[in-house]
Amino acid sequence: MRLTRALGEAEGWPRTGVRGYDASMDIRKFFVSRALVWLLVGLVGGGLALDQWWRRHTAGLVRQVTDLEAREKEQAKRADELQARLTRDEEELKALKDELKQERDLRQRYERVLSEGRK
Repeated sequence: MRLTRALGEAEGWPRTGVRGYDASMDIRKFFVSRALVWLLVGLVGGGLALDQWWRRHTAGLVRQVTDLEAREKEQAKRADELQARLTRDEEELKALKDELKQERDLRQRYERVLSEGRK
């Protein structure tokens, strides 16, 4: 206790004049305040490092999600195109069936006319 008091007086620190005062209390406060500052710096630094790690870790996932969304839109567009093509092909098939039916009817009429003409 005398050593710290003597050092304090040698450095020009004022004496408190309080009975039972110990300079080691100042040292404790100093170390506690420094520990709290370093703890705060560590927490902030750790938070920033964790944020950077999280962004790097999830960047691939975000990219995959955007790729899947783009693929989904592309497939929806392709499905619409295929549906339109199917509708056109169905209409063309119906037109061809109607044309075939007309040709069959015409052929049957010709065959009937020919068979009646032979009798």
